Amino acid sequence: MPKRNDKVPLPRSTLVQLNQEIGSLIGIMQEAGISPVILAQPCPMLKTIDYFSFWRCIEKYNQDGLLGLRLDNGNHYGICDPAVMMMQHSATFLDALNLLSRYKKLVCPQAVKIQSDSHQTLISTHWTTTEQSEPMMITDMFFATIHSLLRHHYPNVTPLSIELTRQSVVEGYAEHFGCTIKTGCEYNRLIYRTEVLQKPLTAHNPYLLDLLIPEFENALLKQAGDVLKQQIKLKIYRNLNGSKPTLKTIADQLFLSERTLQRQLNKHHLSFQQLLNETRFEAAEQLLQKNEMNIGEIAFYLGYQDIHAFSRAFRRWYGVSPNQWRKQNNTLI
Repeated sequence: MPKRNDKVPLPRSTLVQLNQEIGSLIGIMQEAGISPVILAQPCPMLKTIDYFSFWRCIEKYNQDGLLGLRLDNGNHYGICDPAVMMMQHSATFLDALNLLSRYKKLVCPQAVKIQSDSHQTLISTHWTTTEQSEPMMITDMFFATIHSLLRHHYPNVTPLSIELTRQSVVEGYAEHFGCTIKTGCEYNRLIYRTEVLQKPLTAHNPYLLDLLIPEFENALLKQAGDVLKQQIKLKIYRNLNGSKPTLKTIADQLFLSERTLQRQLNKHHLSFQQLLNETRFEAAEQLLQKNEMNIGEIAFYLGYQDIHAFSRAFRRWYGVSPNQWRKQNNTLI
């Protein structure tokens, strides 16, 4: 059944550098439960759980506690991350961080949180697809990327402080950032003076941003529509079992009014009936591939009044009857 988009880029440049620093990555990939075949891809993509597993294995065999700060010269994300590219052309670095916070979700499920007042700005992240704590090297790479991007414009700028959940850091960590490192904290946070982040950036290009931002906003809108579609289909799937879910049923379970849900569907050019049909037939395929239920039982489970109504609807979608589809897919009777 539908799941949240869960892909994290792993730049080839990072893999090349890791191969130089640690040695062959094939064994590490296998230990992390990842097919080494991805090493041949231009920009490999991993699920969050695999991405975390990969970096934990790297930490296991890595002897250099500063490696995460040095990967890709401190800019681990720039190659596969258009949101980072947009940051370079913002009016101020604080504007750049807010752009990153808004558009990072288009690249991967790492949500960037910016908390800013007149005195200080706190930068942190969390992952929307897992409740696991992120490996230390991912934290290091993210903080090093922000630090590197800012120092590209203002070489002498340093953070106010860095807060880390880990209990200690290796020698040279504080020197890399030029600030106090606080360990054993509740969150991982990179903290700057707000006034430093409000300095103008010489590479500011409002014309380029005017071109890019509408494209990014359209992509956000599409992503939001995809998420809504996945949420509704998952709710529909969970409400099958002899009943036909209605718009009101799903709206209630999403804690929305029926009118609000319909308005959201219209906004994203979605049809509840279409989503219901898609979910029913995705479920039908799964059930037809098993030996446990006959066609009549499947029809009842999916909420059809009788086997004939199910067969007619199935034939409209697939061009064959449920029994024919089952035989063609080499499963049952």
